[in-house]
Amino acid sequence: MPAPSIPSQPFASHTRSAPPVRALPPSRAPLLFSSSSSSASSSASSSSSSSSSSTAAASSSSSTGQRTMRLPAPPLMRKPTPSLGNVRDDSFFESNWERLRPALELLLSNGLSRPIDHDTWHSMYSVVYALCIRSSTVASKLYLHVSSLLKQHTRTCRQRISTSEFQDSILSTYCSMFVTFQQASQLLFLVLEYLHRYWIPRQKKKDIRSLAIEYWRKETYLPLRSKIIYCWLEEVDHHRRGEKTDRSLLSLFVDSFVYGSTPERPQTLWFYRTELEEPLLKHTKDFYLYEANVYLADNTVSEYLRKVEKILAFEHRFCEVALHSSTSSELLRVCRDVLLRKHMGTLLTEVRAMMRDNRWDDLLILHKLLKPLPERNVQYAEAVRSWLVFAGAGLIRDCSLVLSEQGRIKDVMALVHTLLALDKKMSEIVSRSFEDDNIFEVKVNEAFTEIVNMNIGSYRMSELMAMFCDLILRGKEKMSEDVAQDTLERVVHLLMYMTDKDVFHENYRQMLAKRLLQQRSEELLERFMIGCIKMSCGPEFTSKLQHMYTDKVLSADLTKEFKEYVRQGRIQSPVSMNINLLNSLSWPFQAGGDEDFVFPEELVALQHQFEHFYHSSDARNAHKAIRWLPSEGTASVMARFNRVVELTMTTKQACILLAFNERPEWSVRQLAARLGTTEHDVTMSLRPLLFSATRIFQRAKRTSPGGAARGGRAGNGGDMDDAEWAAVA
Repeated sequence: MPAPSIPSQPFASHTRSAPPVRALPPSRAPLLFSSSSSSASSSASSSSSSSSSSTAAASSSSSTGQRTMRLPAPPLMRKPTPSLGNVRDDSFFESNWERLRPALELLLSNGLSRPIDHDTWHSMYSVVYALCIRSSTVASKLYLHVSSLLKQHTRTCRQRISTSEFQDSILSTYCSMFVTFQQASQLLFLVLEYLHRYWIPRQKKKDIRSLAIEYWRKETYLPLRSKIIYCWLEEVDHHRRGEKTDRSLLSLFVDSFVYGSTPERPQTLWFYRTELEEPLLKHTKDFYLYEANVYLADNTVSEYLRKVEKILAFEHRFCEVALHSSTSSELLRVCRDVLLRKHMGTLLTEVRAMMRDNRWDDLLILHKLLKPLPERNVQYAEAVRSWLVFAGAGLIRDCSLVLSEQGRIKDVMALVHTLLALDKKMSEIVSRSFEDDNIFEVKVNEAFTEIVNMNIGSYRMSELMAMFCDLILRGKEKMSEDVAQDTLERVVHLLMYMTDKDVFHENYRQMLAKRLLQQRSEELLERFMIGCIKMSCGPEFTSKLQHMYTDKVLSADLTKEFKEYVRQGRIQSPVSMNINLLNSLSWPFQAGGDEDFVFPEELVALQHQFEHFYHSSDARNAHKAIRWLPSEGTASVMARFNRVVELTMTTKQACILLAFNERPEWSVRQLAARLGTTEHDVTMSLRPLLFSATRIFQRAKRTSPGGAARGGRAGNGGDMDDAEWAAVA
């Protein structure tokens, strides 16, 4: 069979007609080509006696507008006839290469800008096929000549780029020529498909695409590297300053470096990273280092933070539009290092002013900027903690001075109000400005732990907190119920920071006992407070408080039963007694001090009646001992002087007054012996009565060793232990 026919004309004609082509199976079709010709269909048939190749019909589907056709590959050829055996391989290669080279040069120059007609494409493929099956030597020459052609073409491209005078024209020419070269290398790969299929794998040579990119890097890019990179970085600077730039040109330039990495090591993008990304990162660092120093010197920290926020958003969008996606993290890291890490001292110094002036938006912006920098975010949280401790210590120091100068504990209650307001403020800042960041929550908790465990003069914070709660629950602090509940809830929140919660618990329990016995508490608020403490500290912490409330409720029922018992027994008594039966394990009353107290006869009879009633009412109460607490009870006494006066006092004070029914004058020592208590206890009980608004006692002056005379009202001086006192008639 004769050798395949070679077209006599050069492969330079690019027509839009659709001449007859040789048909191949679709699987051999190398590429889709686009043509702008209108819809048409063609078919051809031939019967050839002189040509070794048979003809086949080819047709294209009709459509309006652009026509896309898959160009067929040449048919499989048989082995050349022995008549070619006399032709030398060199002569065979040279004759075919002279016809193939012009077509390849035209392909490298045009890329996809001009479509290739089917006949030309088929002829190129056929020549390559004939050369490849001729011999391995001929295939090797084909590979070397194509390599030389690529090398020569890349040098020509370099010369054309270097002749550009302006910065934008250099980039534009470079990008335009690279796109054409990229397309041409793809087409060249398809033209030499048979060479890639057999000879290149066997010889372990680089494929044509990798070879083309290598020549582009060595012959076109590297000699112009500094000039090209400088022009591109200048365009980037113009873009950063808001000047008009061609974004598509920047993106296209980046794509050339990405494609320059992929044929050999597609996962590393080594060419893109070493030649473009590294210079960009260094240039970005220098650019923003200067910009940051200038802007921070001329503007406030608040304005600088907003500027940095805009810069980071701009660079993120720039990465999405013009750079490879893998560059985003590194570029933003460099920006944060220059714009934030370099100026952390200035930024952290401004944190105190932000906290003091309630600049919540600035705090939020700074937190968002530092959040990707964990170690700097911790420094930010530490600065917040430092300011909080400083502010709290200043408040406590001022209150300690007030307490030492005036000695009025009520004035210190303003400190608790201020601390509660500070706690509320910090809760809002952590939620709004720090986005509930766990680092800031921990630092704020550490700060309040340090603050609430400071002493205010001789008082502990836990004692002041208990006093503050007592004022609210007694109704001394004028506030609505909702405000009172919110305030108590804040107090319990501060309680969580205290290391001496037991001190607060003991003080609160003693004050609760007085409120319950004196009936000066708001039941709803009392239960709300106990519930809050239970939720924060656990049920064990509030078990005694709840039992105290239970005892008070049960005592009211017990009093009703006892009064009914007295009525049915027809027991006559000038005293009406209400009983509060308290469990000694829950109530904060210490044993001792009142066991030997001698009650007046008016009360003794009722005490015996109640003990009999209590022990006989339930078998479980038979062995329970009852201890009377005159210091903790209250009494309403009708005193008849010049007029009838109703006095409210403790039970022990009432017993002292009843002693004056026996005799009009008593000394402190005599009253102590009469009541079975100490002189100090009598003195402390008498003191409120001596200086009350109602005149009850007057001092009796001795005129002889055995007698006494009535004098004026007692003053503040004198030794009460040696004085005698008489009731004012």
